[in-house]
This record gives sequence, structure tokens and C-alpha cells, in this order.
Amino acid sequence: MWRLEYYFLISFTFIISLLPRCLHYMNARIIAFLLNYIVRYRYTTILTNISRSFPEKKYKEIRDLAGEYYQYIADTVVETLINIRLSKKEVKRRFKYTNLELLYETYQQNKNVIVDTGHQGNWEIFSGLDQPELEKKYGIKIRHFNTIYVYKKMNTKAFTNFMTKIREAHSFCIMKESKAIVRFLISRKNEGGIYMFMADQCSHNNDAIQTIFLNQKTTMLSGPEFLATKLDTAVLFMDIQRVKRGYYEITFSPICIHGKETKKGEITTKYAELLEKSIIKNPATWLWSHRRWK
Repeated sequence: MWRLEYYFLISFTFIISLLPRCLHYMNARIIAFLLNYIVRYRYTTILTNISRSFPEKKYKEIRDLAGEYYQYIADTVVETLINIRLSKKEVKRRFKYTNLELLYETYQQNKNVIVDTGHQGNWEIFSGLDQPELEKKYGIKIRHFNTIYVYKKMNTKAFTNFMTKIREAHSFCIMKESKAIVRFLISRKNEGGIYMFMADQCSHNNDAIQTIFLNQKTTMLSGPEFLATKLDTAVLFMDIQRVKRGYYEITFSPICIHGKETKKGEITTKYAELLEKSIIKNPATWLWSHRRWK
């Protein structure tokens, strides 16, 4: 039964993706209006998250920021649809790296690199690094199977497969489910690789790491830090900033070169600090509707 649902989603999405770009963004304005004023999608959650994260803001500023967020979410939805029919060349043109050499240098020092990022910019259409460009420009040889995008399963099998297909539309990496990543990384430790984590998700595990993030006590996923310290990997932060509709700029920042040399909580705390600075630059483009704090 899930296959019928999956093929329906793929077929419907492909047909919709054929619409002209201008119509997609017109639809995005309609979607934003509906989310903001009719559906009131997670309205209370969004206002609460923003107000607690920016206590200095007045109500009008918070409300305006929420409106910008709704438009951003709507744009993200239509850009994800558009991505299905874009060429790899076009996807590359829309993602600009400012300091790709940092990834190269880090990979040279430690053949296993964890790249922590967050739900900002458009995390759905970013699906990895362009290995041929890396090799041509920096001499770094990272093959398709050496770049792993770690994802979390959706509620249904059909939607999980659907989103995986979307993310792999122009992928320069392979997708791996988060529950299987520990064994996978351990088995490939000597081969080297780049592992990309969406590390800003909420964690309720007993081993979760607590830090101060956006003026609030926050539990962070412990997985990336656990892997970095146990397997002695390097860790980078990847900042995805939205420049304008459909265009993004990616900047890497160092967290550590050797995970074993860090203290408990150091990697996660540094990640939280870098992500917070990134959000402050462009606050409307982070996932405020996520129930991040309980």
C-alpha cells in the first residue's frame, strides 16, 4: 500500500515541478498567507520560540519576523519542488561556497570529518559536495560513496522514501538513516569520509548534552559529539545563508581537528554558539515552527 502512496507523491510532485518558476513563487505567497492568517500553522509555537530567543524584541517585531518565517517556509516548499527538474549545473550555481579550502585542509589532516549544520537556508535541496570540483580545484579525492548525508526517518515509509528521492535528485552523496550511522561509520573508519548531520534537533535521551542556545537551556543531540570523540574525527560547522530566493551561500567554520582531544560537551557547545550566530544573521530562515524547547 505504501508504494501506491509513494508513486502518487512522486508523480504529483513531478507534474507540479513543471510549472514556470514565477508561478511557483506566486504560489509561495499564497501558501505563506494561508499558513499565517488562515491555518495559523503552529502560530503559538513560532511566536513563543522567537520571543524567548529574542527577549529584546517588541511584539510587532516578533510578529513581523513570524510573517517573514511563513514566507520563508513557503519558498522552501516550492524550491524543493523546483529542484526535481533542475540540472546539477543549475543546483551548483545556486549554492556558493565561500571557503571550501577549509574542508579540504581538514580532510587532509583527518580523513573522517563530521559536518554539523542546522535547519536553515534550504536544507532539503542541499545534498552534498561536488566531488569533481573538489578534485579539480584542490586535488582532494572524495568519491560519491565517501560523502554521507545522515537523515531521520519520517512517520510513514512512503513519505520517508519520497523525501529521500527528493534529496537525492541531484545528490553528490549517499543517504544513511541516523539509527544506522554509528555502525556504518565504525565499519568505514579507515576509508575516510564526510558525514553531514542536521544537529539542531531536540533530544530527550539521557545522554543528551545541555547548553545555552538562543537564551534558553537546550538539550542537543549527543550523536555527532559521541562519534567525533570515540572515533577521533574532525568536526566542522556548515553555515547555510540565504542570499535571495533560491540562492544560498555556504561557509565552513572549524570546531575541532581531533575529537579525542576535546572535553565532554565542548564540541556541542561550540556548535550551538556557531549556529546561534548564524541564526542571528538571518533569523527568519531557521525552523521556528519546530517544537525545539519543551
